[in-house]
Amino acid sequence: MYQFYFGLTIANIATKNNFEKVKSSQVLYDIINITDKLIDFPYDKIAKNPSSDILSQLTKLRKELSITTGTIYAENNSNEKVTSPKPIEKTLEYLKKDFDKACKSKLVQKLWSNSFINKASQDLDKAISRGKFNHASEGSSISLIIAAALFKTSNTEA
Repeated sequence: MYQFYFGLTIANIATKNNFEKVKSSQVLYDIINITDKLIDFPYDKIAKNPSSDILSQLTKLRKELSITTGTIYAENNSNEKVTSPKPIEKTLEYLKKDFDKACKSKLVQKLWSNSFINKASQDLDKAISRGKFNHASEGSSISLIIAAALFKTSNTEA
């Protein structure tokens, strides 16, 4: 059921050709808002709190549609050492393969403009050449394209 709502969120933004919502993190907050009250949890930095403008523009599920909500569990393991199972180069290689596959999806081509897809591809190429993303926001368009390819419609194969 969340998959359906997430698809509505992406389609809502894509069909409006309003990519400012990607840049402003509106999409991020729309996704966070899928789970009841998660948007209200405290953030580690005050600057990450969604603005009143973002909150007023959250994508809402139509009243006639309902989803079964789940629960999110988290624990603080700040004493655990986080290690990466694979070097970053291998991770970026996997990301590139997923991105290239997603770009071939008919749904991705229908939802996103060529300029948006090309810009995302350039951003990924830059990250690969640097060996990292400078900031998570650099990967948001890449993530949106890959996520959109996960969905299938009755007359479009992803």
